Amino acid sequence: MNPRRVTIATYDRTVEAAVAKLYLEAGGISVFMINEPMVGLDWLSSVAPGEIQLQVAEDDVAQAVAQLEELARNRQPAGSVTDEEVCLSCGSPMDLAGDCCTECGWTYL
Repeated sequence: MNPRRVTIATYDRTVEAAVAKLYLEAGGISVFMINEPMVGLDWLSSVAPGEIQLQVAEDDVAQAVAQLEELARNRQPAGSVTDEEVCLSCGSPMDLAGDCCTECGWTYL
C-alpha cells in the first residue's frame, strides 16, 4: 500500500522547488513535486494550477520539515557577498579582488 503523501511546502518557481527536493532526497527522503510541469511551462500563470507542491510520505513529515528549516537557515541571501569565494574549477579559496585562481589559473574572463 502506498503511504499517504502530505504537502510540506509550496513554491512559485521551479528552481526553488528543485533545490528543496534535491536537499531532501540527499537526506534520504522521497519527494514528489505536484504541478511542476504546469508551472515550469509558464510560471506567470502558476495561479491557475496552483503553486508547485512538495509532498513527502506522512511518516517523513517531521524530518522533511526539519531539513527544510535547516536549508533555509543555511541559505545565503540573494545578492550577498562573502569575503572569499571559491574557484569554480578546483574549489580553492579565491579572493574577490582577483580574477584568476592562484592554484590552478582558472579565470572568470
